[in-house]
Amino acid sequence: MNKDIRIIWDNTDVDIDKWDFDSDWIEEYQPTDDQKYERMYDDLNFFIDDERANLDISCNKIIVIANLGLWHGRRQGYKIIDGNVKNILYTDCDYAKWYADEKDIRGKFIHHDGTNYVLYREIKDMDTIDEFTNKIYNDEELTDELLDKYTNSLRPYVAKIYGW
Repeated sequence: MNKDIRIIWDNTDVDIDKWDFDSDWIEEYQPTDDQKYERMYDDLNFFIDDERANLDISCNKIIVIANLGLWHGRRQGYKIIDGNVKNILYTDCDYAKWYADEKDIRGKFIHHDGTNYVLYREIKDMDTIDEFTNKIYNDEELTDELLDKYTNSLRPYVAKIYGW
């Protein structure tokens, strides 16, 4: 198992019974479970906005390489997003975890059809990225050498902010 996992943000294991609610709020309002859930998700949205502010770092465009869990099986795909590290912290999935392993920034996203696993890399040269995306499209193995030829890790940007 990878020993150097650093969590950036995670809502995959939140539990309303273990959530740290403000005790004054609990006493004053005697909230229902629905109100507690609303408050917990408001807090989570505030926390992810905080992380986006922390990671507001300009860089080259970013390629998002995904192994998607779909209703009809797993598929590989990619998309290119604007060059700012904070832009990785968005998903339409129900549950999300962004983290750093020893080399890269990754995401794990859970939704009604399955789980998506994502790798985020900074594009070195937009003039040659089509060579790389064709390899993804053709479902070629993405070795470390191939990734390093066309992209750079985002981990150094993130590590600098969090002091890893």
